Amino acid sequence: MIDSAEVRRGKATNGVYGNKNAVLWGDFCFANALRYVGKLGEAGVLEVGEAVARMVRGELRQLMSMGNLTLCTKECLEQSRGKTGALLSLAVKLGATVARVPYTIRALAGEFGERFGIVFQMRDDYLDYFGETSTLGKVAGKDMCEGVVTLPLLLAAQMNPKPDIMRLFAQRALAVEQLPVVQRWIAESGAEQIFLQMMREQGALAIAALRCLPQSTYRDALVNCVQEVSNFESHL
Repeated sequence: MIDSAEVRRGKATNGVYGNKNAVLWGDFCFANALRYVGKLGEAGVLEVGEAVARMVRGELRQLMSMGNLTLCTKECLEQSRGKTGALLSLAVKLGATVARVPYTIRALAGEFGERFGIVFQMRDDYLDYFGETSTLGKVAGKDMCEGVVTLPLLLAAQMNPKPDIMRLFAQRALAVEQLPVVQRWIAESGAEQIFLQMMREQGALAIAALRCLPQSTYRDALVNCVQEVSNFESHL
């Protein structure tokens, strides 16, 4: 896996077959996906190419910003938009293409997928600080220890700078044992409340894009997914 995580979604990853095997099987799955998308015509292949390019740019943005808590909020959101927003936007747009719906609805479906992807990534970033390893399916605090810049810590650094913690973060020197200290900083600075509000706003934008669809149990299910992912209670 790209982040060398040993556990993801509660399952062993690299440690079982090795990173090289993981990459090769990923390439195999991607090649097969392209074969199927090719049946949708040139437009489908172009959509996949654009989405993959956006995802790679999102990952590169993250790599180049490691340890850098001087980023602006917009730049951090762009990472989420590229990493996860582009992927879910593609999935929804391709589904709409298969259904042969009008272009306007395909575009709004893509907007829904992108916003939902941002919400999903924000949830993942939040749980890295406030989730339990036993239920999270991966080690809590991993992003923090590796210097991955996400909004919970970035907002705390903006609202109530803590030079000692920020220096350790920049040096990739924070340990999992320091997670409770960082949790308190994020909560007490007001960053947690702001972050949760931002996540709810992205969720509301995703739901707004669904208004292009007629009322149905399927639309309700999508709305429920967004609400489930975007609603958290503060740890304050």
